[in-house]
Amino acid sequence: MRYAQQDFLDKTQDLSERLLEFALSHDAITDAKVVINGCSEVKKTSDANALTASSSGVTHEVKVILFSGLKCVTFSQGGMDEEALKTAIRDNADIIHLAPENPYVALLPREQLSTAASEDLDLFDDSQVTGEDLTLYALAMAQSAAQQPQITVAESQVVGVTSHSAAVASNGFKRYRPMTRYSAQAKAFAQSADGAEMESGYDYTCTRHFADRVAPELIGREAVDMAVSSLGAIMPRAGKMPIVLNHDAAEQFFQNVYAAIDGTAVYRGKTFMKDKVGQKVMSESVTLVDDPRVKRGLSSMDIDSAGLLAKPIAFIESGILKSFNINLMEARQLGLDPIGREDGPANTIILPGTQSPDELIADIEYGIYITAFHGGEVDVNDGKHSRQAQGFVIQDGKITEQAVNGFGVAGNLQDMFMNVVLANESLSLPSPRYDTVAPITRINDVVIAV
Repeated sequence: MRYAQQDFLDKTQDLSERLLEFALSHDAITDAKVVINGCSEVKKTSDANALTASSSGVTHEVKVILFSGLKCVTFSQGGMDEEALKTAIRDNADIIHLAPENPYVALLPREQLSTAASEDLDLFDDSQVTGEDLTLYALAMAQSAAQQPQITVAESQVVGVTSHSAAVASNGFKRYRPMTRYSAQAKAFAQSADGAEMESGYDYTCTRHFADRVAPELIGREAVDMAVSSLGAIMPRAGKMPIVLNHDAAEQFFQNVYAAIDGTAVYRGKTFMKDKVGQKVMSESVTLVDDPRVKRGLSSMDIDSAGLLAKPIAFIESGILKSFNINLMEARQLGLDPIGREDGPANTIILPGTQSPDELIADIEYGIYITAFHGGEVDVNDGKHSRQAQGFVIQDGKITEQAVNGFGVAGNLQDMFMNVVLANESLSLPSPRYDTVAPITRINDVVIAV
């Protein structure tokens, strides 16, 4: 599955320079940027008995951004046919005068480009991972799940991706990013003894290096545990009560912070956080740090795609909003300094609280331990939160084995953010699953709707 770095560079380095030079040769074009992406993917799908599907392929895409003063056009094209790309550049240069003026879309000024030495974040696995390695991993996941009682169907999929991205621009920006990513998922379907009920479960791993993945047997068993434990699920009590989020659900929940501090939403006035920088917006126990410098991190980078140095940022510090999450254009729209997040947030960690997980639950007479959110709606304009969820009943300070499913978690994010209490778990990145880690999280006074 390997798409070697030198092979990609041999195919693209001179091409990107020639395309940039060709674009700038047109009188109408004042600036330009060329990005060439290459991707090699191998996918293996399996059940407990054998490989059921296998696919592989290599794709290329070229993205060109043309500027004419305050006007800009962008196009992308599959493949690397130089003459076809030059024709597309010529056609777009001919019509760029029709584009509306936008004072916010220009390239970063040359003097603001990062001059820091490139940092090796170990995002490329150069070990010899073969298609057979992926096949054996997929089989092991499915077989581990299928061996458990009550499991009627078990299936798995493994995907290995090698990607390269090379960018060059007329402001002097150059960036080459080679990366690998290995992801795998197991699904299991459990049936009740009387055959009247069936539930599904899954587990997942995603890493930059193949050696860092979760063991396939663990993924299979976790999928089984989720499916089997969901059998016999009931509706919980309705009303206002505390909820406790496991790691996965907490990571889902804290993504709402990014939606609320998104630069475009702020610029359009479509978020309740639009004027909250420097103010308390969450419980003082919450510090949210976004770190693009994590070795082998799923969203790591040393320089963003605009050419700015990517540094760790505490967006929330002791409950205080410190910065919006803005790209270069959004920074200009808001009159703020850019922050090196042209490609969005990177690797996020929620720092630990002060109570143990057991202490977090000990005083709950009745509540819900949530293991996943799915569906529903979150509107950061007015803060409305209404999502379906599943999990287990908490009763008399203990998580019971009684599964609950199909209920709604309702509230307002402004209140929910203020009512967060975090467990004292010190987590670290990279995670073998996600680019975000969060401790077990309690949220008080949430409405459970059934």
